[in-house]
Amino acid sequence: MDKVFFSNSGAEANECAIKAARKYAAEHKGPEYHTIITLKNSFHGRTITTLAATGQDVFHHDFLPLTEGFVYAEPNDLADLARLIAENKCAAVMMEVVQGEGGVMPLDEAYVKGAAKLCQENDLLLICDEVQIGNGRSGKLYGYMHYGVQPDIVSTAKGLAGGLPLGATLLGEKVQDVLSAGTHGSTFGGNPVCCAGARRGYRMRFCRYSVNSKYPLPENFCIKHPAYTYDAASNMHHLAGYYQLNAYDKDQAAWVIPIPNATIEFNRGSLTNLVRPTRDMIKQ
Repeated sequence: MDKVFFSNSGAEANECAIKAARKYAAEHKGPEYHTIITLKNSFHGRTITTLAATGQDVFHHDFLPLTEGFVYAEPNDLADLARLIAENKCAAVMMEVVQGEGGVMPLDEAYVKGAAKLCQENDLLLICDEVQIGNGRSGKLYGYMHYGVQPDIVSTAKGLAGGLPLGATLLGEKVQDVLSAGTHGSTFGGNPVCCAGARRGYRMRFCRYSVNSKYPLPENFCIKHPAYTYDAASNMHHLAGYYQLNAYDKDQAAWVIPIPNATIEFNRGSLTNLVRPTRDMIKQ
């Protein structure tokens, strides 16, 4: 990645990614090439535009009309993605390689690589939303690094500054100069307090806690969790897990219920993210 635009949240980072993709397409193919393909069961933010990018109707119905220009592909279905590319004048494909809010569901490696190939063949940008899974939560710096692809744009936030409001949009060679002066901005993006927090957090995660340091990474840092477990004592259903990103459901009836005594235990490498479980993943 060649340039970074700092903002305050994951939604803002995704807004920047969407603007960069549409401006690039308008300049290189024409303004009618503005459609962005995202995936069903995805989540990209809570602004009107990032809600539109989110492929879950449950987040849409109270806030209509949403921003136009988004269509949704079936995850892990390359034929469906190819169909949407053929039927629409597209600017980009945007995906989470691990769908976080949708229930912690990693995409198939063949699908991600196939999607990247379709983007290359059709002159589309590949945007990877790393807001949830980025910054070490997958066992690598960014989740897409597990898949052997190189996106054109990467958005990230959440773990970036260890709780302080900081988002970032990483721009690759194709798009590094597309947002010229005056086309995008942020009042507090990249402020010194949040950036200092990010620097400190990165030192702790990737310097102090590294394989070669005297503080090795915890044994469970790079373990893929089982798809489903149940703790009878707490009535807690562990629906899915991908390294340090976990989906829980307490009683199979509500999904925003705090986990008892849920804390970030840094020395053990434990990080729990409350996400929206997928109903059909629950085993009765």
